Amino acid sequence: MKKMSLLFLVFIFVFSLIYADNTWVGRTGGNILRINPSVRSMATGRGFISVIDGVQTTSINPAGLTGVGRRQVSFSHVELFDNFRVEYLGYAQKIHSIYLSLETKGYFFQYTQLDASENDLGSKTSYSLAPSLGLAFKMFDNLSVGISGTVLYENYGEIGDENLDKFSWAFNGGFQWSIFEDSFRIGASVRNVSDTNLSFYESSDKTPMPLVGNAGISYLFKNDNIENKVIVSADVEVPYEKDFIPGMGIEYMLRNWIKIRGGYRLNEDYDDFLQNLSFGLGITEKIKNFTGTLDYAYFAYGELGGTHRFSYTLDW
Repeated sequence: MKKMSLLFLVFIFVFSLIYADNTWVGRTGGNILRINPSVRSMATGRGFISVIDGVQTTSINPAGLTGVGRRQVSFSHVELFDNFRVEYLGYAQKIHSIYLSLETKGYFFQYTQLDASENDLGSKTSYSLAPSLGLAFKMFDNLSVGISGTVLYENYGEIGDENLDKFSWAFNGGFQWSIFEDSFRIGASVRNVSDTNLSFYESSDKTPMPLVGNAGISYLFKNDNIENKVIVSADVEVPYEKDFIPGMGIEYMLRNWIKIRGGYRLNEDYDDFLQNLSFGLGITEKIKNFTGTLDYAYFAYGELGGTHRFSYTLDW
């Protein structure tokens, strides 16, 4: 039964990538769906797909929802380029043996519209919202699976006499598997599976969802001095429109209340070694029945520069 379940999950993962390869051509759209809300994952090189947990995994690897104790709420802020910001809010709860979550992420961007002669036509506002509903459960004590659905709304304002807005949809799924007395963890996910065309114009080429596959394996050290304090991970990300991106990540519990993280990505076509680095930390505090965690991540995007991500998560 376990082998059949794992084979089924692997089949879904591979089929989704093959399906997209035979359905779409050209670059993908839905930029808001490219944003990974897991600050822990971003600090470790956009990895840790096998160990990330909590509500922030809803659209990244929903199997991680089984890491929610009882209830959890999380807020995150992403500072990108040119005053481009992304906000995130999510809630998850365990109900009997089922883990449910609701999250949304969105951005609002103001820009100046110019005509063909570069005359200023005034300020325009563009925004996108992407709420997701997730469900996860433990198929076995050491195997978690999860699925989620995402609704994407994009609004680019008025272009000429036409208001450009569009609703789209996508599905996400993944698993996390613990083996060898929890020394190793294996995980994989596929995100943004959909046959939706994101193009606003019927005459233009089809613009697909940003389909992404992720897989990774992590090792949790069990040595006496560092038992469960150090996690190392090797991950690979497979975006549909570009080559696969391998990466490595590490997390070290410096004290019971603080963790430091780092990561490095390969095959990103950046000239400088430092442009592939990421790092961050997590600080935890407990007040009576509440546990709060503040996370930070720095993630570089080559010549575009570095980005900053903050999140605060509350468990009770």
